[in-house]
Amino acid sequence: MAGRRGQRQILGRRCAAPTSARTTSAAAWRLPRLTPDQIAALAGQETTPSAARPSGTPLSGLERDTVAVLRDDARTPFSTIARTLGITESRARRTVAALLRSGLLRPRVEVDPRDLGYAVEAVLGIGCRPGAVKRLAASLADHPATRFLALTAAASVFTHGGVFRDEEHLADFLTGGFEGSEEVTSLECSLQLEVLKRYWTTRP
Repeated sequence: MAGRRGQRQILGRRCAAPTSARTTSAAAWRLPRLTPDQIAALAGQETTPSAARPSGTPLSGLERDTVAVLRDDARTPFSTIARTLGITESRARRTVAALLRSGLLRPRVEVDPRDLGYAVEAVLGIGCRPGAVKRLAASLADHPATRFLALTAAASVFTHGGVFRDEEHLADFLTGGFEGSEEVTSLECSLQLEVLKRYWTTRP
């Protein structure tokens, strides 16, 4: 499901890998090209779940199958869903409507940053003093280049996924292009040469 800015999600694993708390996700990234009026207009289209299910309620078999169809193309017509799952079109419509109302299904548009002029993607390992963690987390999460940010129990305090127009834009960010950069004690940068999978979808 799509994340929200400021949401913290603990990722516990039974292995030697570091645990992390997500402070912002790629799904929460907002294109910094829209005007305030455009953002307000789009925000007005959001729907608030009106029939939230009790926590832990599993999806039914039909709901899972419906989500599987919509995962590949959220614009799949109800007639196609019905034909694929062997149900009536009205039942397909009711199932999708119920998933949307409950908030369990939240369609979103996947936009490749490269198509918007962000040719460089990088993963950063950022370290800082313990007393600066909260301030730096807030600053990085609010920065328009940040698509993903996690607080990690590892050598680097933060794992940061960012998008940049070009290498010069990235260099500006690395050399103090964000508020609180003076608190940084270590920095590792890995350039992404090619994205093979994004949002559970294999890239062509």
